[in-house]
Amino acid sequence: VSTQSTGTLMSALGKNTKKLLDIVKQKLQEKANKKQAEKQSNYFKNVLPFYGLTSKAVSTVFKDIYMTHVHPEPLESIIDFASTLIKEKHFEEKQIGVLILNRNVKQLKPKIIPRFAELFDQTGINNWGICDSFSSKVLTEMIKNNEETSELIQSWKNSDYLWRQRASCISFVRLAKYGKYNDIIFDISSTCIRNKERFVQLGTGWLLRELGLADEAGVIQFIKDNYHHFSREGLRYAIEKMSEKKRKQLLLFNPEILKSESKKRKRRDT
Repeated sequence: VSTQSTGTLMSALGKNTKKLLDIVKQKLQEKANKKQAEKQSNYFKNVLPFYGLTSKAVSTVFKDIYMTHVHPEPLESIIDFASTLIKEKHFEEKQIGVLILNRNVKQLKPKIIPRFAELFDQTGINNWGICDSFSSKVLTEMIKNNEETSELIQSWKNSDYLWRQRASCISFVRLAKYGKYNDIIFDISSTCIRNKERFVQLGTGWLLRELGLADEAGVIQFIKDNYHHFSREGLRYAIEKMSEKKRKQLLLFNPEILKSESKKRKRRDT
């Protein structure tokens, strides 16, 4: 695309954002299912509204919008429009924003991460469904494409925002089993497991479950060392793929006995 045509395209998308947003909403409304929307909203504890589309229907709308109105706009304009969608109210609007970013993920550089953090901090990403979708479809792929991204996402473990802290876990879930990011994952987990909020606990448990495929001994030791921080549900997530024997041992584990045995050993050594 020439410099001149790039400028024209950028101006076109920038000036027509509201119009294109209305087109997205119209296409979603045409496929809306009120009864299904109520079920979906209830499943998400009514934290956001739905149009009631299936995943396949959302994908169809995305492809139509993307090929007709978005491609081949300049990357910056595409990111702007995707971010606008993610800030909208309905789940399907947010999901189309995620799909647009996923389609362009190979072009996304680590410097965009602080901007993505704002989508979490400004409540654009305000539920586990979009959090997990954004994490796996955008952030995970960015980590795979550029190592620098992994450290930037790792720092999200310290976020005061629930969904950004959960994202620091979910972004590594699909990568954990390869054993490449063990140190980063244990570091993220050591912070996130101290958050008693359910979705952070489950995100941490899910991440440890996958890491156990690469370093089961390390995960077992981590669980024992941090046992009092785990919710019962988070613990069950973490041990789900272990043998029945190991699951029972960890469910019945008593850290006080371990402390007592450690004290006895120290007394014998002195």
